[in-house]
Amino acid sequence: MATITKMDVMSYAKLSTVLNVFVGAILGIIYFLILLVSGNVAIGIAALIGTPIFLGIFGFITGAIGALIFNLAVKWSGGLELTIEK
Repeated sequence: MATITKMDVMSYAKLSTVLNVFVGAILGIIYFLILLVSGNVAIGIAALIGTPIFLGIFGFITGAIGALIFNLAVKWSGGLELTIEK
């Protein structure tokens, strides 16, 4: 049995950023295609570029806050116990 007592805030924030940029890229492509069909090419290009950037920044901030809250919660509760099998 392993016990997690602390999570590195920057490590989790970076992971959250990468995942959110990936989701943002997918959503940006979808938004771009929808706006391209409706004739709003300039707004579509802005969505294609802006969505991953916005979600990346949002992911970093929420990931850092989430890791801080996690660290407080495991400090108060004594840790998170995990069973790891090889």
